Amino acid sequence: LDGYYQKKFDSQIFSSIFNWQFTVIESCEFCAETKSFLEPASDLILNIENCSSLKEALSNFLLGSSPKNCSNCQKACKRQYFFNTLPPTLTIALTRASYSDRSVKNVLLCEELPLNDFIIGYKKKELEESLYSLVGIVVRPGSGEMGHYWANVKKWDRWYRCDDNSVTAIDFNTIMRDDACMLFYVRRGFVNS
Repeated sequence: LDGYYQKKFDSQIFSSIFNWQFTVIESCEFCAETKSFLEPASDLILNIENCSSLKEALSNFLLGSSPKNCSNCQKACKRQYFFNTLPPTLTIALTRASYSDRSVKNVLLCEELPLNDFIIGYKKKELEESLYSLVGIVVRPGSGEMGHYWANVKKWDRWYRCDDNSVTAIDFNTIMRDDACMLFYVRRGFVNS
């Protein structure tokens, strides 16, 4: 099955909607070793445990430290991710390092997410529009041990809660209080909301 799913992942349709490339820059302050390389991606997994906002978690991940050691001196090196290409749809999973408290209600989500600060310098002019709009949220309330998922989706500039066979209109403030576990952002100009 793994080969089957890998083929689907690599398919033109999936990759044209969800995939992008990072330029990864690893730099060691101990031995001055620096290297950069391209890395494919299709989602962001952000640790939000000690963050007050989605933007903070995004910045921590993209500009944070690498868990790997420098290949030259074996000391911890800094790893930064910059968008080399941008996906039409950006998928973000919100995780916690510890599962003692699942609630993300104190994490400020954003309806619009600009990525200009995270684009590799020489690509900024080419990629131009890098503003993303929130169009979907997967919600899992409760402790995380058991639970029920639902989705909040935006259509025609209105938000709806899709919960089993029930679809109801809701306001944006209600969405911001939900325990989001996955976010879907669409790049401005890709589709109309």
